[in-house]
Amino acid sequence: MLKRITLLILCSIVLVSAGIVLKPEQAYACSCAMPASVSDEMARKTAIFSGKVINMENPEQKEIMSSADPVKVTFEVQTVWKGQIENKTVVNTAVSGASCGYTGFALGAEYVVYAYGNADKLETGMCERTKLLESADEDITELGTGYDPIKTTANIGIAESVETGKSAGIGNSGELAQASGVENESATQGTSEMPKGYYIVPIIGAVSLVGLVIMLLAFRRKR
Repeated sequence: MLKRITLLILCSIVLVSAGIVLKPEQAYACSCAMPASVSDEMARKTAIFSGKVINMENPEQKEIMSSADPVKVTFEVQTVWKGQIENKTVVNTAVSGASCGYTGFALGAEYVVYAYGNADKLETGMCERTKLLESADEDITELGTGYDPIKTTANIGIAESVETGKSAGIGNSGELAQASGVENESATQGTSEMPKGYYIVPIIGAVSLVGLVIMLLAFRRKR
């Protein structure tokens, strides 16, 4: 009887462990407090602006990837309400919502961005008031009249804008979006290729299952 109970416990541990290992993105979740008001954000944030996404750059590929790895989102800035923002500005966000990354960015879409951090390394996330420009009427009203971004001719290595009709790749949290003379306004966050580091996951699960089979054979021989 004791052997059967022990075997059931071991099976349960292996199955639960396999479920966690095979879907690590479900093991953790981001929890946000109530969003701050526009006036509070104006006081707290480093920069507030509206702009169009013209490029999204993948995190650097490595053996072990993290949900907090940054996606670099380049904006063509239109209006600024806070900060000294250049007309081409990069904002970082975590690649996954599990680490509070803003996963709603899409190539060619326009947003109101609330960014924190240093002026040379701005960041945003799903817990900020960052949102699509078309859904930000209340914010725009409260923010009032803005000012133009700082114009710069510096080459920051971005892709051509969507209007050029060239295709551009979205980051690790997005699909490939192509523009053929028509602006793509609805690219969906997602990925068709898993990072290299994630291939270790099924190997660990397989090893666990092999271990379970060995334990079962050992129990049978003892009986």
